[in-house]
Amino acid sequence: MKSYCMAHMPDLYLDVHNACVMHNMRTYISLVEGLRDRRCTYTREVMKLGYTLRQLFIFMSEKCRGDLVFTIYDCAVLERYPGY
Repeated sequence: MKSYCMAHMPDLYLDVHNACVMHNMRTYISLVEGLRDRRCTYTREVMKLGYTLRQLFIFMSEKCRGDLVFTIYDCAVLERYPGY
């Protein structure tokens, strides 16, 4: 069961072979950092999610830069069930 704060966040599906994954992660990080509800902004769950996503984004964009192979560019597929 999702907590009150996380219930308002959209689902985030990651596919490292889809070029849209970086854009979606950036957008999601902005959503997490932009939470206006005080009781959500500083909760451990939300802070951990923001930190984890930023670390994953940095890892994928800087450390894996030459190793990632994006085989598709389909943002809509990342908005559906991950089993597409």
